[in-house]
Amino acid sequence: MPLTPGDLLSGSMLILLLVASSSELSLSPEEASQFLRRHRRAYQVFEETKQGHLERECVEERCTKEEAREVFENDPETDYFYPKYLVCVDKFADKKKEDLVTCVHSE
Repeated sequence: MPLTPGDLLSGSMLILLLVASSSELSLSPEEASQFLRRHRRAYQVFEETKQGHLERECVEERCTKEEAREVFENDPETDYFYPKYLVCVDKFADKKKEDLVTCVHSE
């Protein structure tokens, strides 16, 4: 069964579409390096897929602003919480985690 011009055109369009969309699937070298440098948190299975949890993210371990953002899921709450959190971490870094929790809630 010979190929028709329509078949060739369809095949060419498909290849063009695949090539055009493949550029969106690749990362820049900087993005790839950043992904590879990420530290795993809490070493639990599927940790990265869990919804943010304040105690797990910011009390059991020191959290970044991005991790705090995962907990609150919006910028205004994160912007309100994170500076207070940093002050409390400086005050209670070597003490019990309950002191840190109390500080964060009372600041």
